[in-house]
Amino acid sequence: MRRPFPVIALDPDGFRFIDGERIVATVCWSDIVSIVAYKLDLFTTDEMRICFTIGQEGSRLEVSEEQPGFAVFLEALQARFPLPANWRAAVLKPAFARNETILFARA
Repeated sequence: MRRPFPVIALDPDGFRFIDGERIVATVCWSDIVSIVAYKLDLFTTDEMRICFTIGQEGSRLEVSEEQPGFAVFLEALQARFPLPANWRAAVLKPAFARNETILFARA
C-alpha cells in the first residue's frame, strides 16, 4: 500500500508540501529552473507527475496529480509560467508511454 501524498499548499511566492502538521518541502516560484511533466503507467491507471528542478544545486521535487490540492496548484502554476498550450494532451496520450514533456526551462 502506498503512503498518502502530502498536501500541496500555495504560498504567496510558491508552494509547499504539508504532511500532517509538518512542512516537508518549500519551493519559491523564482527558484524553479525547469519543469517536466510525464506519466507513470500503474497497470490499471496512469498517474501524471510534474517534476521541478530547483535552484543552482539542481535539486528535484515531484508533484503528483493524486496529491490533495493539485487542481489549485496547477492553476497557480499555469498562471506563473508560460506552459505549452497542449501539454496535458501530450503527456496523457498515447497510453502506456511515459510521454515526458518539457513545460518550462529557464534560459
